[in-house]
Amino acid sequence: MMGCRVQKKKVVMSSRRFDPVLYAALAGAVLVLSACNTVPATQTPETAVYVHHIYRPAPPPPAPISPLDDPNSVLVRRSVYFGVNAVEVRESDRSLLRAHAEFMRANPSARLRIEGNADDRGSTQSNRLLAQRRADSVRQFMLQAGVAPMALEAFSYGKDNPVDPAPTEEARARNRRVDLKYVAR
Repeated sequence: MMGCRVQKKKVVMSSRRFDPVLYAALAGAVLVLSACNTVPATQTPETAVYVHHIYRPAPPPPAPISPLDDPNSVLVRRSVYFGVNAVEVRESDRSLLRAHAEFMRANPSARLRIEGNADDRGSTQSNRLLAQRRADSVRQFMLQAGVAPMALEAFSYGKDNPVDPAPTEEARARNRRVDLKYVAR
């Protein structure tokens, strides 16, 4: 540290070579301040989050989204539509069923309930039979695509489960369908 003394109106500066108390205080301050901005040996600045001058471990990445729940996946579509009195799977729906079959083959524990539906025209008995034939048609397509028989169940609601109860042609077209319900993933 520098000291000052006055000599005949002249200021002369002198220096001390070593002041142990000053050096100890300075070293302590450096250690304390440097500890506030360090990253643990297991963390790098790229894998840590800087919060209030202290690095904290980054949060874990989010759990992967199942393709069945991913809004960008074709597998979120789970209905196949049919024409009036039709039971054959339309060409436009075959790629959707192939994608579900691929998912089922890749996930052997998955179980699928295939629910057949009909519109409100016709008797309850004839609609129940028509809806069962639709569900069986989709089940057969899935079996031919390599899905295990034990993973599939075909069921008929007939006209008892409409998505749109309105008595219009558009509503009836939406009700002539087979829904794919995953009961186990």
